Amino acid sequence: MAPSLAADAFSRIQLDQNVTKVEFSFLDQETRHGNGGASMSARMRVDFTEDDLSHARQRHLYAYWQEARCEAWCPPVASIDPMKLPRDTLSFLSVLEVVGPDAEGAPQRFRVRLHGTEIVEATGIEITGRYLDEIDGMARQIERCRWMVRHARPYLVADALTWSPRLHSAYTALNLPFGDPDGKVRRIVAVFAFT
Repeated sequence: MAPSLAADAFSRIQLDQNVTKVEFSFLDQETRHGNGGASMSARMRVDFTEDDLSHARQRHLYAYWQEARCEAWCPPVASIDPMKLPRDTLSFLSVLEVVGPDAEGAPQRFRVRLHGTEIVEATGIEITGRYLDEIDGMARQIERCRWMVRHARPYLVADALTWSPRLHSAYTALNLPFGDPDGKVRRIVAVFAFT
């Protein structure tokens, strides 16, 4: 069963005054990769520059995102075009669709529209077409997605791989919002690197 998004799943959410670093600390409800349910910390940065991106594919996607948005707050969803996206990023991309909340009060969810082949190879899990809340170990990712929808800002994250049966020590992901003219985030595009 996936960790609950209720208050007991999170020990602390801290946002510094300058919104330069967001730190999420979680108490996982499951034993995963020898963690024993101990407190884990994920590093999320919102004040990064292209120089802070350690992988070329992350720098390439960030440059594409900057160009596609021009002077807008973020690029339109239509700019998520595999013929235009940097080629070296394609198999490392994850594209999430923001679904809801709806008028009946159904909660906001995130559906995986694309889970790149290199991500599948590295993690051993194919999640295209699934909602994040249907996948064990996704509580942190869901909370960060909700943060992005609220703030409409890109972020860089380094975290433990809690949602994979494979034993990787960590991953980094550059997460970028794509939206509509009404100022709403409709897609989140992430490019991954695994360690």
